[in-house]
Amino acid sequence: MMVSVVVPVGPSEANKRWLDECILSVSNQTWNKRGDGGCHLVLVDDMADIDVSMVPSDLGYTVWKSPWYLGVAHAFNIGVSISPSNLVFMLGSDDWLEPECIEKCVEAYAGKGGDPYAYFYVGVRYSDTGECQTVPCHAAMVSKTLWRRTGGLPIQAASGASDAALISILMGNYPRAGRLWPVADGAPLYNYRRHSETDTASKGSWQSVILETRHLVTLEWQPRQLDPNEP
Repeated sequence: MMVSVVVPVGPSEANKRWLDECILSVSNQTWNKRGDGGCHLVLVDDMADIDVSMVPSDLGYTVWKSPWYLGVAHAFNIGVSISPSNLVFMLGSDDWLEPECIEKCVEAYAGKGGDPYAYFYVGVRYSDTGECQTVPCHAAMVSKTLWRRTGGLPIQAASGASDAALISILMGNYPRAGRLWPVADGAPLYNYRRHSETDTASKGSWQSVILETRHLVTLEWQPRQLDPNEP
């Protein structure tokens, strides 16, 4: 079973500074050694002019170049849509994964009977303090089926915290929208690099707008019934 790992890369220097470490963590996944499809890297080149020579030769990859700047939420949605597999993990270009991350996600998926409407989130470790977070955020494996049902990361939430907006939709419209499941009991399988140039830090002053938007998209959400055979 192949799992695509989507990495949006924006135009700022901070978006590319640690990209080689990010990609290496995808290449080093234990799931690549299982012979069940492994990982496929999907780089969304959001006006970044990515140097693909840093991608290891044994790692399959796709690069999609944006014709104009999209921002993180739109870039993740495009990455999910063009991924060659149904299961997709979302990874920031300045972050990195523990080697067993994808394998544990697939185990969680199998443990839930291949639930197509599940959001499998992993625990996060912050680079500056070592503090671990076990609440759901963007560090997650999702399916294209879930994206078709929910619409993915809400474009209305491009002002910030689009992952929190989607999670709010899932929680506020349970179980119609989808289900949230922790991976490996919330073990910290995702390393979040905290620095002053992250998307979260840059939008800190917009908290009131972000919270209001999250509330509105949750109240107004309706399932997208694109396939009449889908439950």
